[in-house]
Amino acid sequence: MSEQIGKVYEFGPFLLDPDRDVLLKGGEPVSLPPKAFALLLALVRADGRTLTREELLREVWPDATVEEQNVGQNVLLVRRALGDEASRPVYVLTVPRRGYRFVAEVRERHSDEVAPARAAAGDAQAPTPDAGHAKPPETGPAGEARPYEAGAGPEGFTPAPGGRRAVERASAAFGGHCCFALASGALYAVLYVVALFVEVAYEFECYGASAAKAAPLVFLWVSGTSLVGLGAGGRLTQEGRGGGLALSVSTYALAGLLLYGALGWFLPNAPITRARFQTYPAHGAYLKSVYYFLPLAAIFIIVPYHFVVAARREARAGGRRLTLALLTGRRLAAAPAGVVYVRGRWLGVALTAAAISAVVATAHLVENLVPGENTAFFTQLVQWRLALYFALGLACLMWYSQSLEEIKRECLVGAVAGG
Repeated sequence: MSEQIGKVYEFGPFLLDPDRDVLLKGGEPVSLPPKAFALLLALVRADGRTLTREELLREVWPDATVEEQNVGQNVLLVRRALGDEASRPVYVLTVPRRGYRFVAEVRERHSDEVAPARAAAGDAQAPTPDAGHAKPPETGPAGEARPYEAGAGPEGFTPAPGGRRAVERASAAFGGHCCFALASGALYAVLYVVALFVEVAYEFECYGASAAKAAPLVFLWVSGTSLVGLGAGGRLTQEGRGGGLALSVSTYALAGLLLYGALGWFLPNAPITRARFQTYPAHGAYLKSVYYFLPLAAIFIIVPYHFVVAARREARAGGRRLTLALLTGRRLAAAPAGVVYVRGRWLGVALTAAAISAVVATAHLVENLVPGENTAFFTQLVQWRLALYFALGLACLMWYSQSLEEIKRECLVGAVAGG
């Protein structure tokens, strides 16, 4: 390695400067995360030799145990930075069942020969001796933010190693779908908060203060247990082990029931909402909300999430053809073990049917309310709960459809490249 100190590498319009950890295009810095930069450098220095995935893992992650899919994800980032395509490679070629090879002509030069370009890059990014060049965040294939290494953050920001490791662990825990897990968990938790206010709205003067104090705890509990359920179950699915789906469903269900039991300390076992028909006691009505919310979570959050994680794992492990056959509707294809595949259109039909039923039931409730001082407030909360319920379902459906399309594209690109 010592003989390569002071060298830079040129290919096409790009200049790769290992000493400064920077990739330049026409003298302008190109955003590239640290691990992707290290992978590109390893390929360039291989001098046209094919590097296996195992070699790249040892070179780029020498002190960590990571999965092979990290190689593919960072190759994708390199291709994006270079404007390359797997189907028509100009720089990085996928060698079927082996690894990757850098195929562009590389010109080695001494750093002294390109000092003006390096100085220009340094002026543009204002490095410090400890921080190196600034690089803006990069995103992965599923829209997730890529973790930084120390000294590789945006201008004026140097993330601590501990924070970087935390981000890496969070991203790995959800199979690259951390944003989905956070967003779905937050929306799901808001449903429980709104339902709490619905049950005390008719006597808000008596119970409103207690509900306001309990609301943050309800949100933290539901969102936190949702993340635990998806993370723990998803980890099993990522590793190809059974029981991940059941673990996630059980965690959601247990969290909802424990919350119902805990709220008994202030939700009375007497009706609060007044209507022309017999209404449930406040505590019992909240249990009914839990029963409504759990199927939504199971059908639109948990089942799609586990299938996406399992399908992506199988595709990247060499099962692209089987995965593509399943997603394109071929009869002989089967879902990966331990998960359930539901077509997006059937989820759409289920959501539409549920929406029609809920609108009819809500209209019946509103028409039969006994007028009171807080009737309008109660009606608005019920409408907000209904809107949030189906907004969560629709958001999950859109994420699911987009994720399936991404997996299809990955399988097609891999098939074309022969990987």
